[in-house]
Amino acid sequence: MTSLPSLLGDLDPTSDRAVFRQIADQLREAIDRGRFKEGEKLPSEAELVEHYGVSRMTVRNSFSVLQGEGLVHAEHGKGVFVRPRPPVRRLASDRFARRHREQGKSAFIVEADAAGSHPQVDSLEVKEEKASQDISTRLGSVRRVLARRRRYLLDGRPVEFATS
Repeated sequence: MTSLPSLLGDLDPTSDRAVFRQIADQLREAIDRGRFKEGEKLPSEAELVEHYGVSRMTVRNSFSVLQGEGLVHAEHGKGVFVRPRPPVRRLASDRFARRHREQGKSAFIVEADAAGSHPQVDSLEVKEEKASQDISTRLGSVRRVLARRRRYLLDGRPVEFATS
């Protein structure tokens, strides 16, 4: 296994973002970049406690965030593993049609209705935060951005986590 310092960064003590969220952000980014593959075990609580110099509860809260997003699942006594991601299939050809927007329906709701599923959107968070280097560059060297985070569920199961 590659060492944790090369897989995960350090915490930002000047950030207004909670430490457990910073850890969840770093783990999420590592998963998104393929540093941890589907089915692979994440570092243990003890390894993350040692790497970040935080309490077990802080690490557990980070894992809880990722579980809530549907990215990982815990197996008692074995660890926390990256959850396989089902392919997202776009079913509705008119998902962005004006009539849907006028009815207050997002593309996700339109597609879920077409598939006969029960859609939900939760974990809505909108807040100002420090822009990542990538986002800052794309937006012309801005320092702060307004970020909106949502979790999409179909029939009670998380299927997508979106930040815009």
